[in-house]
Amino acid sequence: MKRWPLLGGVALTAASLAGAAGGCRRATPSPAGGERDRVRVSYAPFVSYAPLFIAADAGLFRAHGLDVELVRMPVYDSTAALLHGDVDVASNYLSIGALNAIAKGERLRIVADKGYEATGGCAANALFARRALVTGGQLSGVASLRGRRVAVQSGTVEEFWFDRMLERAGVPRADVNVVTLLSEGRAAALGTGAVDLVAWSEPFLSQAAAEGLGAVWKGAGEVIPDLQWAYVLYGRSLLDARPDVGRRFTLAYLEGVRTYLEGKTEGNVASIVRHTGLDPDVVRRGCWLAVRPDGRIDTASVLDFERWAKLKGYLDAIVPEERFWDPSFVAWASLRLGGGR
Repeated sequence: MKRWPLLGGVALTAASLAGAAGGCRRATPSPAGGERDRVRVSYAPFVSYAPLFIAADAGLFRAHGLDVELVRMPVYDSTAALLHGDVDVASNYLSIGALNAIAKGERLRIVADKGYEATGGCAANALFARRALVTGGQLSGVASLRGRRVAVQSGTVEEFWFDRMLERAGVPRADVNVVTLLSEGRAAALGTGAVDLVAWSEPFLSQAAAEGLGAVWKGAGEVIPDLQWAYVLYGRSLLDARPDVGRRFTLAYLEGVRTYLEGKTEGNVASIVRHTGLDPDVVRRGCWLAVRPDGRIDTASVLDFERWAKLKGYLDAIVPEERFWDPSFVAWASLRLGGGR
């Protein structure tokens, strides 16, 4: 199997962590007889992966006859890992790479929600402004971004909502000095004044605020309410070769989602800290992305993302809903969970 970067960590086997988080909801007894089905799942050390962490720590995957291995890798590497067969499940942000692969005929489907920017909710993805701009009252409406240096990663969902924000405010992008800056350099750039704002996500938003670098100025959900930010993606392994395993994985995952939706409980915080290495205070202070308990996604925002990406030249062709979204797995799981929360 190809060795994927571990970002300073190691791959974790969910079976070895079962029952470790005392505050998490306990699973029902494991099905009798037979070996558990192995499922390899990509993850990154962010709070948005919490339902996976919680399901692993509470033994929910084991309860459904699964031996889940959480494989740590950079977020946008997960689609390639899925296509190469190095993982069975990719948990990703809204991705041009995945949509282009589907457009070219690759057997990939979004099968469940992993996070969206809920209307009226907190901002897990936002524009973060440096302290001098905030304290000096130099930012008001979107028009006040004219001439400012704003760090935005090209070809991503953060660029999508940033462009939509400018468009809706009637501010030409050419009026804003948009720069590309990797996440690792953004805190230093804010501190020195090299940039004025950054399009960022948790936990970086909470960490930067705690360090006194500035404050959240505008959240993605204010621009595109209920924006579909992240999802769970299956490939051939679970769509075709082992759909029953895919259904059981979805069921355990949605059980993890429902525990996650109980909020910042001691068990949930402990599970996130264990898998991410984040400071518990950062986890408690930060905004946790909303996740739908029935696992369904907002297909309208995915289609809007595609239209934007096609116009920008990032996407080769618009992929229709029936080719990127397979609701059958969450429908099967929701029936067994009794519908909503």
